[in-house]
Amino acid sequence: MSYLKLLLAIHVMVTIFLIGLVLIQKSSGGGFGSNPTSSVMNVRGRANFLTRATAVLAAIFLGNSLLMAIITSNDNRARKKLLEVENVPPVKVTDKDLEQKKTTDNAK
Repeated sequence: MSYLKLLLAIHVMVTIFLIGLVLIQKSSGGGFGSNPTSSVMNVRGRANFLTRATAVLAAIFLGNSLLMAIITSNDNRARKKLLEVENVPPVKVTDKDLEQKKTTDNAK
């Protein structure tokens, strides 16, 4: 199993756990319709297990994302495939083609 597949599996698990932790946490009422000063005072002193675990998982998520991006950017095969351009000859348009286009446009 390659490193990228292992990192991707870790990434998916961290993502699922991170979503679960965010959904489990109690809402502080910091939405659009609330009083912003009261929500700041409620959140200020809180550093319990869930918030710390969320921060740790977010840091792992960010680091894993960057590591996967670095690994895939160093892969020359992927870069070659993206930058590969087929040699397609240019299309020559003659005056006859333009005249024909004008007549078909005028007929409509």
